[in-house]
Amino acid sequence: MSRQYATTQDLLPPDGPSLEQIRSLLGQIFSETLWYYVAEGADPDRTDPPSALEQLRFAVISEQLNVRTPWYHHYYYPFLQMLLEPFDDWLLQHLGFTISDAVDFAQRIPDILSARLIARRNASRSSEKELKAAFRRYRKTGERDPSFPLELLEELSTLPEKRALRRSRNLAVMWTFASLGQTLSLSAEELAETAQRPSERAAAFLRTFCLDFGTVLDRAMPQPLHPLHLRPFAHHDGRYLPAGGALLDVA
Repeated sequence: MSRQYATTQDLLPPDGPSLEQIRSLLGQIFSETLWYYVAEGADPDRTDPPSALEQLRFAVISEQLNVRTPWYHHYYYPFLQMLLEPFDDWLLQHLGFTISDAVDFAQRIPDILSARLIARRNASRSSEKELKAAFRRYRKTGERDPSFPLELLEELSTLPEKRALRRSRNLAVMWTFASLGQTLSLSAEELAETAQRPSERAAAFLRTFCLDFGTVLDRAMPQPLHPLHLRPFAHHDGRYLPAGGALLDVA
């Protein structure tokens, strides 16, 4: 713990032979992974060709391994609804929500979280203005605003004006990002209320697309999709934190 962290000056760029070895090993890993999926469904007793669904699955796997996601994410929603609306009864029975529920929830979540972060930023700006007025009043008259700790007002009142203003701005920024996990997470009840849909469907949606916080994933070989592409929420104590907005679209 007492050792200094390495800096960019301490790191030497790899030489040509090392880069070639890395390139060769990566190529071998991905080639063998692809052959694994080729042989995955091999059956020596089978004489008929792979079904259309099996061919589609392999095409998706090979595309994801080599190219990743090629579409703009918002293109997925109309296709998903056209493909899956005929199976709404099955989805509701086995997953607890329909494809319309899923699309609505997925589209609302970024708006909910953005609105929360903006509201917190606006509140911090308002608090910054109040703090500036409070320490200036305390400096001039000794009158204390009970909204702020006395130690803070004393500290700011003794600083030069520019330093006091900079300190106030830094405190406002800190407050904006304090408890960020709470600001940028949501519960099933909050999602259901915003979407005006049943809370049990919101809960089922979030459970389907979440990993419990602290889950250890097996990464022994390359996967066509990172687990967060399939379950992009981290769940802890009844709240769900999205790992990234675009990941939810892919999931």
